[in-house]
Amino acid sequence: MPKQPESKLQLNIRHRLEAAFPGSWWFKVHGGPFQKSGVPDHVGCVMGLFFAFEVKRPGERASVIQEFTMASIRRAGGVSCVVLTPEEAIAVVKRTLRLVQPT
Repeated sequence: MPKQPESKLQLNIRHRLEAAFPGSWWFKVHGGPFQKSGVPDHVGCVMGLFFAFEVKRPGERASVIQEFTMASIRRAGGVSCVVLTPEEAIAVVKRTLRLVQPT
């Protein structure tokens, strides 16, 4: 069965994040009946910071449970948001790293 467009996008985002941030750790979350609902598609750690990205196609929106989960991650000190492209995910990580690293 061929991959759906969103699954190709998710794979591309993960590969691009791994390439952009050597030494980082990324994991593709595969939802299922034994998993907590609303967990974003990709979770990762870069220089000790936690990131969680929900991948959507243009025009799509996160569900209520996904929005709730991302807000919970942010309250816990992590970075979590919806991304549409690999470039957007990379920009979020770079922006966050600039905020926490002294210049």
